[in-house]
Amino acid sequence: MSHQNTISEFEFVINKSFLGRGNLITIPSRFYQAIKENGLNVSTNVILKFMSDPALPASINIGWRSGGKYYQIRINSHNNLNIHKLQLGQILQVRICKFDDNWHVELNKKNG
Repeated sequence: MSHQNTISEFEFVINKSFLGRGNLITIPSRFYQAIKENGLNVSTNVILKFMSDPALPASINIGWRSGGKYYQIRINSHNNLNIHKLQLGQILQVRICKFDDNWHVELNKKNG
């Protein structure tokens, strides 16, 4: 029996960094503790679902900067036409889940 645990849900506004540097989404720091508590202590591959497209390979990477540790979703989008259609200022609803030992990220465009 599969067990799903939603770790975080947040909105992400498409910015220049997302469009120009490899489709990166920085996870808000308020979710870092929940991510750690669910066992993500090293960068890991995830299954990414965007709209009605087939699942894509992605990862949640852990990095360090002067302010401390950060978590970032990196999307391998070279085969995904819908991600390439996103424009500056559009809003994505981001949901990070854990199914048993597998991490999943769901992205949906927010209407309005």
